[in-house]
Formats: sequence, C-alpha cells, structure tokens
Amino acid sequence: VSTQSTGSVAPTMSTDGDHVILLPSSLPSSPLWDSLLGICLICCAVIGIPGNFLASRYFVSRHRRNIGSILYITISYTDLATSLSHLPIVFSLFNNRRPVFFGSQGLCVFWTLFFKYLQRFSIFLVMILSVTRCLAITIPFLKLNRLALLLSIGLYSAFLIAVDLFRIDVKSFKYVSIGPFCTDSPLQGGPDDDSSGNYTSWVTISKTLTTIELGVPSVITFFSFVITVAKLSRNCNSFIQTQRNKRAS
Repeated sequence: VSTQSTGSVAPTMSTDGDHVILLPSSLPSSPLWDSLLGICLICCAVIGIPGNFLASRYFVSRHRRNIGSILYITISYTDLATSLSHLPIVFSLFNNRRPVFFGSQGLCVFWTLFFKYLQRFSIFLVMILSVTRCLAITIPFLKLNRLALLLSIGLYSAFLIAVDLFRIDVKSFKYVSIGPFCTDSPLQGGPDDDSSGNYTSWVTISKTLTTIELGVPSVITFFSFVITVAKLSRNCNSFIQTQRNKRAS
C-alpha cells in the first residue's frame, strides 16, 4: 500500500488484473455489514426475480395490448434484469470484496454499461408511465398512439446505447472493492492523467450527458405528478360539492 504526501492511504492494484482496485489493508473492513448487505440484496432478488417474472407473464398473456400493458411488460423485464444484475455484487460481498465475477475486465465493462443502462432506462419508463397517466386524467378523451409509445421507447434506448458507445474508454473501467462493483469513474484521476489535455473537456461532456439522462426525465415526472394530483384534487372537490348540492335539494 502506497501513501501519498498528504498522509492519506492510496488504493492498491490487485493481482487479479490491472482493472481491480482493492481496499487498502490499513482501512477497516466489516464482514458482518458485508454479510448483512449481501443478505438484503439476496432478499431483493428473491422477491424481485419471481415477482417481475410472474408480472411479465401476466401482461404478456393478455390478448389486448394497450399502452398500459406495454409499459408494464417493459418495466417488469427491466426490473427483472436489475434484480439479476445485483448478484455479482452479492458474490463479492460474501468473498471479502474480491472481484469474483468482476475479475474479467470484459465482464466488468459489460456489467457497468448494462447496469447504467438499466438505471437510466428505468427512470425513463417511470417518466413515460407518469406522463401517460397524467394525460389520461387531465384529457380523458385523448387517444394515445401505441406506435408513438413504442418508437419513443426504442429511440431512447438507442440513444442511451449510442451515448455509452460514444464515451466508452475500456481503460477507465475499474472494479473498486469499496463498492464493491465495477464503474467507469476511476477512483483516482484528474486533468494531469490525460497527456493530451482533453480530460477536462471530456469530463464536462460526460457530466452534461449524464445530467440530461437523469435530470430531464426526473423533472418531467415531477411536473406530471403535480399536475395529476392537482387534477384529481379538483375532481374530488367537484364531486363532493355535487353530492352536497344533491342532498341540499
């Protein structure tokens, strides 16, 4: 373990591969908390995997595929994949935070891209669900186009994949035992790490894209939720007033 001039402890590279960064032995570790966290992830998987599988089968078996059914099928499959993607982390937690499945750099890159895709795609699906419910409540007679929904899901999915391929740098993918998981954000790094001088610009572009992918759907979801609640509250007040008028008459 090397020590920086400031006295802080630097992470160590593992013999498992150049992409593996292990927790320094001088830092405390807690096998008990690792086991508890692993058990929690297992419980989530035990509930999430069969639950989302059954949900997807139910909506797939329905003969009439409306917009709601398509959204619930997509969400079920996405949540099923998310539940499965936590299993490599569980193996690392129960093996003293060793990389295990993350020992292969190829799998490390694939898992990172796949997990990030699931996170951003889930946020997008929640936004679509919120917007469609908002439109159904605020404009009851509006007929939503199922083809437009499928196109929006497909195009946004392609956008996420294209963005990841655009900014991919295999060398930046590291397994960090502090996680313990793979990430494309190195534990150590800065402008001096890039001899070409493009590091700062690259980080700015990457952060901007991430802000758009996470921020825009979240803002739209929030406003559609507020509009939906306001509309439901108004309808509820109108219903109560109508009932009072009937009783008074």
